Amino acid sequence: MTRAESEVRQHQIRPDFLTLNSVYLKLVELSPNFDFTDKS
Repeated sequence: MTRAESEVRQHQIRPDFLTLNSVYLKLVELSPNFDFTDKS
């Protein structure tokens, strides 16, 4: 039971990061004129 719980906890972190990454990519798609990388 503890092994399954630890695996579930590990998999809960990655989807959050993937969601943030997909949202970030969506923002880049919706605003192509805005450069997110050039902040200097």
